[in-house]
Amino acid sequence: MKFCIKVHYIKNLKILAICDEEVLEKEFEFNNTKIKISKSFYFEKYANENEIEEILKDVNIINAFGNRCVDFLISKKFVNEKNVLKIGNQKHAIIQIL
Repeated sequence: MKFCIKVHYIKNLKILAICDEEVLEKEFEFNNTKIKISKSFYFEKYANENEIEEILKDVNIINAFGNRCVDFLISKKFVNEKNVLKIGNQKHAIIQIL
């Protein structure tokens, strides 16, 4: 399975932006607000599950958009499904790792 990822560094934080390939550059509506899943935030390269598992070992924050990548994070116990938002027909999660 392939996902779009980009790692951001802000001060001493490492942030993983991850989304499903099929939602990249699409817009979704949430509470009368349009949300665009932009390449500038979510795409630096493609990564498979094994590569993502390595990156997840030392990130502080995960911003995930898309049913497949959020389900992957649920399966790896990074987020509980009850804490996942639905935006349009897609799942979204922001996870802070302490």
